[in-house]
Amino acid sequence: MYVAVINRTTDKVEKLIADGRTSIIWASGPASGFGGSSLFVDENKDVYVNGTGDGGKIPSGIIRIKNGQTTFDKDYFFDLNKAVGSDAYGVHYYGNGKALTLKSDDPNNYPFDDDKAAGYRFFKIDLATKTSQGELSTTLPKVFSSAFSKKWDNKLYLSAPTPKTNAIYSFDIASGAIKKEFDVSAGECNGFIKFK
Repeated sequence: MYVAVINRTTDKVEKLIADGRTSIIWASGPASGFGGSSLFVDENKDVYVNGTGDGGKIPSGIIRIKNGQTTFDKDYFFDLNKAVGSDAYGVHYYGNGKALTLKSDDPNNYPFDDDKAAGYRFFKIDLATKTSQGELSTTLPKVFSSAFSKKWDNKLYLSAPTPKTNAIYSFDIASGAIKKEFDVSAGECNGFIKFK
C-alpha cells in the first residue's frame, strides 16, 4: 500500500509512504458515491486507510495514520480477513469507531464482480477493538462491490446493487433498524446527494 503525503500550502508531494501489511488501495469513495471509501478521517482526526487483499497472500486490512503524523502507525493493523472470515472491500465509516465493510463471499469475484453474480455482504466492524460484530442484516441482499453508503440524519443510506434488483436501504445507527427506502428501476445507482 502506498500513500502520498501532500503539503496543501505548497501543493507539493512531501513523501510517499508504504506498508506491506495489506495490498493496494482500490475502493474510491468520492463524495457522491460509487464504492466504499479507502481513506477516511475519524473524530480524533486520525486517518484510516483500507487496502485490498491479495488472494490469501496478503490480507485485506486497515492501517492508521495518527493525527499530526505522516507515517503509518506500526502498532495498528486491522486484519479484515481474520475479523470477518474472508477478504473485505471498502469501509463505510459512521462514527464512534464503527464502520461497515463488504465481506466477499466469492474469492473468484474479489475485488471485482462479474456481471452475473453479486458476492458481498455488509458486515459491521469496530476499529478500536479490531473485531467484527457480524453481518449487518440477513434481510439485505448480497451486493456487488460497487455498493456505497451516505450518512445523513443519524442514518446510513446503503446502495444495494444486485444482478436483478437495485435499491437504497437505510440503517438507523441508534436502533440498528434496516428499512428499504426505494427501488431503483433504471439500473444500478452509482451515486446520490442530499439537497439542502
